[in-house]
Amino acid sequence: MKTNTFFAVFTAFCLICLGGCKSKQESTQSSCDFYTMEVHCTNAKGLNIYGSLYMPYSSETKKPLAILAHGYNSSFREVEVYAQNLAQAGIACYIFDFTGGSNNSRSEGKSIEMSVFTEADDIASIVEMVKAWDFIDQDRISLLGCSQGGLVAAIASARMPQEFKSVILVYPAFSIAEHAVTVHPKEAISSETGFPVMGLMLSHVYYDQLVGYNVFEEMANYHGDVMIVYGDKDPITAGGYIERAKNVYESCEVNVIPDGSHGFPEPEAHKLAEGHILDFFTRTLK
Repeated sequence: MKTNTFFAVFTAFCLICLGGCKSKQESTQSSCDFYTMEVHCTNAKGLNIYGSLYMPYSSETKKPLAILAHGYNSSFREVEVYAQNLAQAGIACYIFDFTGGSNNSRSEGKSIEMSVFTEADDIASIVEMVKAWDFIDQDRISLLGCSQGGLVAAIASARMPQEFKSVILVYPAFSIAEHAVTVHPKEAISSETGFPVMGLMLSHVYYDQLVGYNVFEEMANYHGDVMIVYGDKDPITAGGYIERAKNVYESCEVNVIPDGSHGFPEPEAHKLAEGHILDFFTRTLK
């Protein structure tokens, strides 16, 4: 969507749409904390990225914004609650589906053409788009990623360190970078047409750049504030990865969710994580 067209549509939408209203009252601006609108982005390969903007009703002319990224074979639904909480607190959010990122993705692209690096490229395209919006404060843009999206967020922020005021890594799957090539089927690693891995068809594209890649070396390029939140019952984050990441980052706080497993399926664990995320972004963006 061209920038001028977006602004025209956005202005009109502000007057008529209240899709993000959680109130049971009649949908009016005074009864809602935020609203949503569908906003698409085009990545560097020309693929369409499906996304939604969560826009708070606040007095700030230029608002802070958080880009929220989902995990492996997931969708924007994984981070939807986080976006709602942040928008209610006055922080705009952009949530989206990675291209080729899942079986349920609303974005274009094939999973056999996806990797953590193509997903980092998607984030770069989104950053370029949101920085063109005159209602967003370019100096207050942050990034959040869950699971594989956490690894991707670490890569993206390291490659564009000046773009993000702060970063949150939610149950980040750092282990992918070190073990994908050794633990995944050889058929997947060499496949041209695709091989099923945890419900998603992958190909050599996913693995080629992972060989010899050290995410901990690259993430050191990011010097802003970082928070990592994960559960103490999460096997994906076990093995010392969180501690290694904490030692690499200059400013990193870690919040461990008691009895939380990967993805925070436990309501209490998810609620605790929501609180940490809201608190961190409120402190670093407001």
